Amino acid sequence: MRPTSGSCRRAEARAAGGFTLLELLLVLTLVALLTGLVAPRMWQWVQSARVRAGVDGARAELEALPLRAFASARRVTVNPETPLPLPSGWRLELATPLVYEANGMTAGSRLRLSAGSALLADWLVEPPAGTVRDARSADGPFSAAAAP
Repeated sequence: MRPTSGSCRRAEARAAGGFTLLELLLVLTLVALLTGLVAPRMWQWVQSARVRAGVDGARAELEALPLRAFASARRVTVNPETPLPLPSGWRLELATPLVYEANGMTAGSRLRLSAGSALLADWLVEPPAGTVRDARSADGPFSAAAAP
């Protein structure tokens, strides 16, 4: 025989499954708090991944220049007037214009890649093959070429 009182029916419904409004609100509050804590860090991670990808892309462009000069049998020059393709707001500074001769060889140069006031990369292009490496303190301070 089935109970007929209202309290017995509620107990039977709870035993059958489902969540109370209080339980749902508690879970939603916890999810909102966790999202508030995790979302800013996730955004920072995404932004730093974009910067790393841009720096890696610029370095890949530099490393491809000797082959490009050799394949086209023409001199390739990187200077402030003809810089590498960079994301907007980024700036490439050169100690001296970077010139790759038609045979793919270069005299080398020192380059700095920056975005706003942040220094993203400090590279040295070594002669004669144009190997790109990170600059070290032993390489001396960076001094940008004077604008003509």
